[in-house]
Amino acid sequence: MNQPSEPTVQQDEDKEEDGEQDEWEDFGDDVMMLPTFEIGTEGKEKGYTAAVTVSWRGEEWRDGVRKAIEVVKGVNTNLYPPTQTGVRKAVETVDKPGRKEWGEMVGNALECIRDERSEVEKVVLARRTSVKVEGEMDGMEILRELDERDRKGYYLYLRPEGGTSSFVSVTPERLFSTDGRTFETEALAGTRPRGRTAEEDDKMARELMESKKDALENTITMDYIIESLKTAVGAGLSNVETSGLGVRKLGTVMHLVENIKGTITSGLGGPALTRTLISALHPTPAVCGSPRALAMSKLTALEPFNRGLYAGPFGLVGPDGTAEVVVAIRSALVKGDVVHCYGGAGIVEGSKEEEEWKEIDGKVRAIREAWDDKQGRYKYERYRNVNEAWANGLVEELVRRGVERFVVCPGSRSSPIVTAIKTNTKAEGISVIDERTAGFLAAGAGRREGSPTAVVTSSGTAVANLMPAVVEASMTNTPMIVITADRPEEMIGTGCNQAIFQKGIFGTYPNAAINIEPPDNDTVLKEDLERIDELVDKAQTGVGHINVGFRENLAPDAGEIRGAGGKEEVMNEKTFLSGLSEWTTSSLPVLPPSPPPHLPPSTSTLSDIASLLHSATNPIVVTGDFRSPNAPSFLSLSNLNIPIYSSILSGGSVRNHPNAVSYAEHSPPPSPDLVLQLGHPIISTKLVPALRNATTHILVLPVGPDENIDPFDSVSHAVNCTIQDFLDNLPPPKSPPTSLHPHPQPLSTLLPSSILSTSPGTLTEPQIMQSLSPHVHDLFLSNSMPVRDADSFLYNAPNLGAVGVNRGASGIDGIISSAVGFALASPKTKDSPPLTAVIGDVAMTHDIGGLKVLAESRRPVVVVLVNNDGGQIFNFLPIAKHGESVGFEEFWTTRTSSLDFSKIVVGFGVDHVKVDTYGDLSREYSKAMSGRKSIVIEAVVPSDNVKAHRDITKSLIPRPLPTKIQYSKSYSGPSKTVLLLHGFMGSCADFDSTVSDLRESLPDTRFVSVTLPGHFPDDNRLSYDLKSMASDVWSATPNVDTVIGYSMGGRVAMEMKRQHPEINVAVLGGATERKHQSDVAATTIGDFEEFVDRWYSAEIWGGIKDRECFEPIRKKRIALLRSIGSDFAERVLRESGNRIDYALSPTDLYVAGELDSKYMKVLDSVAAKTATVPRVGHAVLEEAPSEVATRLTSWLNEIGGESTSLGGAVQLNRLSFEASPLNPEATEKFARGDLANRTSFTIKLGSTTDGAQGIGEAAPLNKLHPETAEDLERALSELSSSLSNGGLLVPLEVLDFSTGALNRVINEMEAKAGLDLDTLPSLRAALECAIMMMVGGEDFVGMTSAKNGGTMRNEVRYNGLVSQDGSCFRGGGTVKVKVGSLEDAARVDEITGRHEVVRLDANGQMEWEKSVLFGRSIEDKAKIEYVEEPLNFVEGTPLGLRLESLSDWSKLTGLRYALDESLAFGDLEGIDELEGCSAVVLKPTLIGFDKSWRIARRAKELGVDVVITSCFDGGVGLAHLTWFAALLDGGEGVHGLSTFDRYSEGTMQGFLESVVLINGKLSVNGAKDYLMGLRAT
Repeated sequence: MNQPSEPTVQQDEDKEEDGEQDEWEDFGDDVMMLPTFEIGTEGKEKGYTAAVTVSWRGEEWRDGVRKAIEVVKGVNTNLYPPTQTGVRKAVETVDKPGRKEWGEMVGNALECIRDERSEVEKVVLARRTSVKVEGEMDGMEILRELDERDRKGYYLYLRPEGGTSSFVSVTPERLFSTDGRTFETEALAGTRPRGRTAEEDDKMARELMESKKDALENTITMDYIIESLKTAVGAGLSNVETSGLGVRKLGTVMHLVENIKGTITSGLGGPALTRTLISALHPTPAVCGSPRALAMSKLTALEPFNRGLYAGPFGLVGPDGTAEVVVAIRSALVKGDVVHCYGGAGIVEGSKEEEEWKEIDGKVRAIREAWDDKQGRYKYERYRNVNEAWANGLVEELVRRGVERFVVCPGSRSSPIVTAIKTNTKAEGISVIDERTAGFLAAGAGRREGSPTAVVTSSGTAVANLMPAVVEASMTNTPMIVITADRPEEMIGTGCNQAIFQKGIFGTYPNAAINIEPPDNDTVLKEDLERIDELVDKAQTGVGHINVGFRENLAPDAGEIRGAGGKEEVMNEKTFLSGLSEWTTSSLPVLPPSPPPHLPPSTSTLSDIASLLHSATNPIVVTGDFRSPNAPSFLSLSNLNIPIYSSILSGGSVRNHPNAVSYAEHSPPPSPDLVLQLGHPIISTKLVPALRNATTHILVLPVGPDENIDPFDSVSHAVNCTIQDFLDNLPPPKSPPTSLHPHPQPLSTLLPSSILSTSPGTLTEPQIMQSLSPHVHDLFLSNSMPVRDADSFLYNAPNLGAVGVNRGASGIDGIISSAVGFALASPKTKDSPPLTAVIGDVAMTHDIGGLKVLAESRRPVVVVLVNNDGGQIFNFLPIAKHGESVGFEEFWTTRTSSLDFSKIVVGFGVDHVKVDTYGDLSREYSKAMSGRKSIVIEAVVPSDNVKAHRDITKSLIPRPLPTKIQYSKSYSGPSKTVLLLHGFMGSCADFDSTVSDLRESLPDTRFVSVTLPGHFPDDNRLSYDLKSMASDVWSATPNVDTVIGYSMGGRVAMEMKRQHPEINVAVLGGATERKHQSDVAATTIGDFEEFVDRWYSAEIWGGIKDRECFEPIRKKRIALLRSIGSDFAERVLRESGNRIDYALSPTDLYVAGELDSKYMKVLDSVAAKTATVPRVGHAVLEEAPSEVATRLTSWLNEIGGESTSLGGAVQLNRLSFEASPLNPEATEKFARGDLANRTSFTIKLGSTTDGAQGIGEAAPLNKLHPETAEDLERALSELSSSLSNGGLLVPLEVLDFSTGALNRVINEMEAKAGLDLDTLPSLRAALECAIMMMVGGEDFVGMTSAKNGGTMRNEVRYNGLVSQDGSCFRGGGTVKVKVGSLEDAARVDEITGRHEVVRLDANGQMEWEKSVLFGRSIEDKAKIEYVEEPLNFVEGTPLGLRLESLSDWSKLTGLRYALDESLAFGDLEGIDELEGCSAVVLKPTLIGFDKSWRIARRAKELGVDVVITSCFDGGVGLAHLTWFAALLDGGEGVHGLSTFDRYSEGTMQGFLESVVLINGKLSVNGAKDYLMGLRAT
């Protein structure tokens, strides 16, 4: 939309000369336009949007479409076509009015203003300067040049269709903008020219602010605007605010400005509101005068030309009332070879005609400089010495090559360059005190923008301080230019001040480095500029270093040279400007930019990659840092079913891609055969195995000529190009590949709750990322933990934009400075939200100086300071386990608790707030992101980030499937493994009766019964379809030969057969799809009893409800439903109902009950062997387990299988050991006592003949074990020596405790070495474990269980430990509390109120009377399971007397007791009764595993529970105790095995990751795998 300027009226013919009445004939009175083609952008990172409008009348819509297509085809994408020189020569210039007429006009206007009878306060008189040039022009040429010089203001271009004229304007004046309810406008009046120097510029600004005349001009305009709005809108105008007077600086002039904003509630809307505002405000006194009508009348009489569109309104108007309208001042009308330039000056009391003429000169010059050959930006004649002339040439050339941002550090030697930056209208100078900060700020800007920012420093160590930023930028190919001023050669190496060797100071890190001698009379500027242009080309992908020497004068002073004894400088223009005649009158650089360094890949390369994608069976995409300011479009990958593992470095466009795997760190890819890696580096170590092991690893990355990116020696195909070029040119594969890896999108909803629930009430580092996710936009991350936390946990962030990290050298210095640079270079939009920076406390201390640039940042930055009291990342490293023996706290953790960050931050003028809860952080961060100020939010978190990471990850790992393992009665080693799968509402116990018969009839068979996914409480799997169930079961039970499945288990078995055709399968009544009763399948479960009754009413059950066996079945099914919940059971039932094919082979078996009407029909059609169970329906396992066993036995014998039994004995002839510290948590009191300075010995036994190996651990505990570390070291040396001289045979019987073989082998070892292992109990226990592991091999746990007649679950529960402060370390519902005095009774009552089951350990500290009083004082005795060692006995008291006293104590107190390690000096043989005893607590690493088994067996015979507890053993010892506990009680008990929490993370890391589950349980399989892994290292 545009309208002519209202004050202009058509001139009388006697005022028009030379045909001027035709000047505006192409434009008409006004224009309302609906564009056919529009291009819009909200910033570089979001790209550009093109819109096409199709219009038609009647039935001619096709013509409208065709016309729109033709318009699009004809769009000129090169809006700014370059010209040869960028200038036009002025042939003739005519001002209208002329100089004399102008004086008369101003005098006339002032007379009117001074006339008391006149109400005129101000008249704005305009001038037209018409310039005839060589050759015809178009207004777009002017806009191009203005865009190159000064991008401030609104750009307007209008060329009527079919016309020969074009109108252009670069106006600073906004008339108004509105969103339909609120509005903004401004009073812009009062002008001064820009100064040549910073001092002169500031002087002009002060003069403008202090000018009464200019203040009057502005006041008149502001009063008019407010009054006009009130008149037009009336009472609907409210909340009017003004900003106060300020100065707006443009390219050649500056203005007084005052902003006005308010609210309109008049009911006006849509175009009506826009029309009202235009009518009310235009023309303002800034372009017309005041009062408006009188001023317009005066202009009509005085101005000798037609203003036309000059000072008219232009704008965009929406149908909803949104609009933005500007006033077209600073404008020109281009007509052929004539350019009419327009400018005006406000005449008020005090105006002088000469000053007003000069003011218009300045405004017209802003237009003329775009093309007039006398208006070039480089003005040699202005410069007062050669340094000034050279430095201005440097800055001008860099600006022409696109380097417009200069980070300037203070110093004398760089003064010429700094002065040139200040006076160049297009250069932006940012003052930074500290060079280290400046370097990182420039690196951050270059990373975000993709083009160089320059850093300018003085000489000396100022240059050296740039080294860290230069290294970082170099290693990430970040564009950056370093300009260092130097002393002249004659001063280097002479002891002169600030004179160091600066040439080549950055070594090989820059892509290019040049040294320029000090400018003098012999300098040829063109030669230096050519070298600089070549350097700028190379700095597009790295660092360029310009080192230039300067002699005096450094200031822009002419005449006498400082310190030269009166010598004056004489400039040699001819030599200096040789070859630059065109350059001085253009805006083009000396050398044009080189082509982009990276070309699109070849067609053959792309075809090869497309073929590889087509043939891949399980491909994945991995993304890293793209080395591009704009994220590439992944549209070409959207139609491919390939999961994308996106690093946080890739930014939000990829992180939020539909194919992106959410929380990929917690769901690593399963063995991909092809990895397409786009960008580098990646953060997650979980992806490294995929890169290393993939058959095909394709890396796409723009790299430098000498750069090699292949850290894992895994890249098979390297493509050197930009990611966007690769994706744009990649041909689609012949058919989309299918990845075997599902996209675990449900993690997006599961993990956020896990982040909060794993550490309730405590702010953690993962929670910090969770709090950012709803609001974060652009993001900068510190190295160390923030980038890892973001990579692991920052998902569900819909607004996430660009992400920056200094990941080249991965240092933690300069983070704040880099973030501010990243923010400054981000594309600016009206409502750009703050950038977020996440930084650790140690990193903050490395960049305290960065807080100053943060305080001054134009774009606000919200800094989230993660205060975890030091370098906690080192807790993830192996060094952590060595603790204080290496000074870990002092030299690695480096605590920051002595620093008060609030005082530091506020001292730099930045707001600060401190939080320590998730709610407070979320609230403060949300507030900060809606604000417009930089702020530091200090988030105080515990130092134990390792534990938070592990617990969250474990919460996402699917819960282990409950498993029961049983063995043949005659079992000497594994021959075959049979997997047994139950039906819906069943469990792993459903096969017990059948397995009881199978154990008798089948030799050397291991029977593994697994509870299916979805059939136990707290299962957390993402899917329960048959494919997922089959995969989960297969992963949980390796080395399976045969699968037997009942009902739903049969469906799972058939799916497993489809995935693994080599296995044998027996199906007991399984269907391809579930249709057995339409009424049940279509309903919800609801009431459990009613559902079970309906479920068993179906015909397939053969009337089971009428038989005696039904009631026990009914109770079991109802109990299971109650434990998992109706909603969950419905989900399992629903998701597992998908159709599958009968994947059975002729050697497989299908069994059905005779009364099962549905599955009896299957017998006739299935391709497998068949069998029938008589007189029963579908419940064959419950009604006829023996008959089922008979049929299975026959089938299993028929399919056969040779035994691979481990017979004979193993030769033991090798022992090695390694000592390492066990580092306790320093926060625990006892960590400084008995656990401190403790040594663990890892012992390996082996055979050099057959490679058998076993591992054990001896870690003597002070005051419990009699031996010392020195004793162990001597004994182990003796044992190693004795075994190497012949060794001994270890029979398989050592796995059977009842044979005594293990004890005999130990006795033989000590005799051979001349030792008494009874005095070294920790060593004896370690040897027992290593021997059993060596003999049993891969399945030593299962074989030991089989030999001792046990059945084992896969999990062992452990009790928690309650500390003195009442906090509980882990555990499920059972906790253990140390007591020792009468006063502890009250504390026990408080603990029983918070926990389900409580165990007390008195450690034999209380005498009889005190112990009885203690027991009687406890109120809630029902929750006390037992008191361990409640009485203090005199040493040597016989066991029988002890038991009598304990029995009496139990009767008097009403509490039960537990026996403990006193049994190390006796056992329970001869004891017939343990009255009042609840449990026997055994420490196998004190009394031995063999003895512990014998005591446990006797305790069970006496009806007493067995609790296995540790001696604060290390990971190896605890792993052995885990499987041993499961062996003794089948995994049903609760054991004292949580002492791992008393050690540092580094000490127990492997054990914690492999064995510890988050639900108060330990994994038996995890313990075995952990031990086997250590055995192999």
